[in-house]
Amino acid sequence: VSSEPDSTPEPSEDPFPDPTEDPTEEPTLTADYTIAEALALEDGTADVSVIGTVTFIEGRNVYIQDETAGIDIYFTAAPTVAIGDKIYAKGTRATYKGLPELSGVSPTDEALFTIISSNNELPLEEVTIAEILANTSDYMCERIIIKNATIGAPNTSGNTTLTQGESSAVIYKIPECDAVEGDTVNVTAVVS
Repeated sequence: VSSEPDSTPEPSEDPFPDPTEDPTEEPTLTADYTIAEALALEDGTADVSVIGTVTFIEGRNVYIQDETAGIDIYFTAAPTVAIGDKIYAKGTRATYKGLPELSGVSPTDEALFTIISSNNELPLEEVTIAEILANTSDYMCERIIIKNATIGAPNTSGNTTLTQGESSAVIYKIPECDAVEGDTVNVTAVVS
């Protein structure tokens, strides 16, 4: 025997709430996986949901990170998001040229994408180039800072070499900066 709950308001409840009062909180979104758990799934696994903070945006590629790892969300069209937005995304686990991602996420389908909050603190981990080269997958899609490195000739439309001790890495499309070749710099970037 099933019964339906009584939806009649209690006499103390106001059926016409004051519109100037704070609205009732929306239900909290939960993800099925941490980003680290999502990364461990086989490519092709569908309906993978995660929550993370946006750390980098390039067109339809939006990198997010939680306390466990980072991943690229590959949208079906460029979404309207900002660095620091905490988002919910649901898609299919994939890898594109070594880049782990959730693909097939529509920016207009609330079941697949929702902005939870904005202006969140961005994660940042200090690492060396040697650490990244030794364990690239540990840092993939994560926001990092490399300190006291020597910059090669800055190239805003291509590759710029960054050297630290005996180790070198390439920065793709470095933004405009005042640094010149040979300067010692600190670089904040997302690994990909």
